[in-house]
Amino acid sequence: MGAIYKLNCEKCGYEFEAFLGSSGFFNYDEQILNNVLNGKYGEQLQKLARDDQVSIITLGKYFLIKCRDCGYFEVVPKLWITRKDDDSDSEYQYKCRICGGEVERFDYFDKRFNQDQNIKFECPNCHEELVVMWAGTWD
Repeated sequence: MGAIYKLNCEKCGYEFEAFLGSSGFFNYDEQILNNVLNGKYGEQLQKLARDDQVSIITLGKYFLIKCRDCGYFEVVPKLWITRKDDDSDSEYQYKCRICGGEVERFDYFDKRFNQDQNIKFECPNCHEELVVMWAGTWD
């Protein structure tokens, strides 16, 4: 079962809802792969998915990424990439779809996320600290 978190800025009203983790009942592999092929997670991953020397394995789990440069947030699936031409495999490393910058990855939070992990998110619009709230579970 996955968890839902809301990130809110009290100053400018920015909101972001993150459905993290995985479902306990449904297999989303086909939906994830269709989203990859349709470019939902960026052009680089879309091109990789269309390469006949590459296999993409979905791991049925979602995590949050945040760009270190522009502050863009996105929820993305955990993917394993296997190259047939050289037998290499690795977890796919995302880049920011807005500016191409490096991203930080957050797999899960707990209800006391800000206090316990001492991680603070900055609003991508006004740069004030975001409030992180647990909002429920999803399946």
